[in-house]
Amino acid sequence: MINWLNRIVALPGDTVEIRNNVLIVNGVPLEQRPVADQEIADIENQINGTVVEEINGDASYRIMLSAKNGKRFAKIRVPNGHCFALGDNRGNSVDSRHFGPVPLRDVMGCVDFIYLPAETWSRFGAFEGE
Repeated sequence: MINWLNRIVALPGDTVEIRNNVLIVNGVPLEQRPVADQEIADIENQINGTVVEEINGDASYRIMLSAKNGKRFAKIRVPNGHCFALGDNRGNSVDSRHFGPVPLRDVMGCVDFIYLPAETWSRFGAFEGE
């Protein structure tokens, strides 16, 4: 069994497409806000693209966009009983663009914390040593 860690971006009946690196759900382009360089300075050696904050309803999260990959995905409707999942590294991710919509019965849970890579411990807040 292979487990994938991707973000669910659309649910049954939703339409999904990507144009010019912008995710469009139900005909509405998701807002992308720039992330300040100083906010990602501790991981700049791991970045191969542009990091933006994507807003999808009440959720916001950082994704990495690539100039060469992931710019376009033709519009599809998510079938009943399925969801559409995308990786946060949009230019280098195996996700629903490759294997299609995911059956909801195969969704195992929700990720609450990401512990690695250690260079980004800042996501937990400031570390206060003794």
